[in-house]
Amino acid sequence: MLARLLLLLALAWSASVGALELDAQLRLSADDYPDAPSNGAGGRVLAGAGLKADWRGAAVRVAATARRTSTPWQSGDLADLRDAHLTWAGDWGSFRFGHQQVAWGRADLFRLLDIVNPWRFPDALFDDLADAREPIWMANLELARGLLDGQLLVGVNDRLDGLDPGFPTPGPLDWSQPRLEHPEPFGGVKVGAFLGDLALNLYYLNQANLTPVAQQSPQGGVDLFERRRRMFGISADWPIGPAVLRMEAVDADSETVDARLSPVDQRARQLLIGMDFQPRGWLISPQFYLENQNQTAYGLGDNTRRFGSLLVSRRLFQDQLEVRALGATALNGDEQWLSLRLGYTVNDHLELRAHGDWFDAYPGGLLGTFADLTRVGVETVIRY
Repeated sequence: MLARLLLLLALAWSASVGALELDAQLRLSADDYPDAPSNGAGGRVLAGAGLKADWRGAAVRVAATARRTSTPWQSGDLADLRDAHLTWAGDWGSFRFGHQQVAWGRADLFRLLDIVNPWRFPDALFDDLADAREPIWMANLELARGLLDGQLLVGVNDRLDGLDPGFPTPGPLDWSQPRLEHPEPFGGVKVGAFLGDLALNLYYLNQANLTPVAQQSPQGGVDLFERRRRMFGISADWPIGPAVLRMEAVDADSETVDARLSPVDQRARQLLIGMDFQPRGWLISPQFYLENQNQTAYGLGDNTRRFGSLLVSRRLFQDQLEVRALGATALNGDEQWLSLRLGYTVNDHLELRAHGDWFDAYPGGLLGTFADLTRVGVETVIRY
């Protein structure tokens, strides 16, 4: 109902002020998974369209997508409302109300702070982040004054993270877009400041536990646990000469279930330390990731993981060709991941991509549910 109201408002504004902008996107991807036990070939078709209208400092944006997916883990069709929000902006900052996504921190590979919105698997690994996040209903107030800035989030959400393909499914459920039975309220605060060259941000988030944990229902289906999660976080960026030091740290408390499907408390501490170099147009970003959980889901007990990763990217030929390589290896186990991607922008309307991903992981690890997966594929993106 609210999305329809925003759409009508955008059309009314555009008719009165002539400021309507239309855009559309079509993505066609064909993939091959030679290590998958069945259905080795797959692909996705994603079509999206949106419109935007501006008037006297306010803007309405409405967009939707439809996709057909075929992978070794999940297949099917999905129509999805993406953006449906109204934004006011001024010298004081901005206020956005509606169906939207919020990006906190960085998520090149390890996701610490970027947890406001649920994510869809396997898109969270293979797609652009804006396509992997699930927009949700919220009010988003951002304020900026001098060297200080702040952000306040208040909203409701009935979506969960898409199921990790290796998660033990206790019964039939559409894991591509699982939902809570009742929408859950959430709230978050971000406070930032510049201390000289140091950019420092503090975060707090209280929301439903977006990880799908479930139990068998008496009717033979699945009941999702509606439980809470609290997260405290900090991030810092500090430029030193030609490099930028980056740090993110998170302390999160949540409720999950043990092997007997009884509720238990879980606490996770995560630390990410990285550095960005940009010599001669290259971006070189090494990172170190540390995670400790004192009670993992389904009674796995305490778990500590350490990873090292390296991201290398460059744009060539007047920024038309993008080369991107991302590698990660576990420092305490047999878990590796290498992703290579090429993207060539033919013009403003056409982009061609080729990609390859290689995994060698032990079951139960951060990437372990994709054990022995190799993916190669091509993709065409058409924009108007």
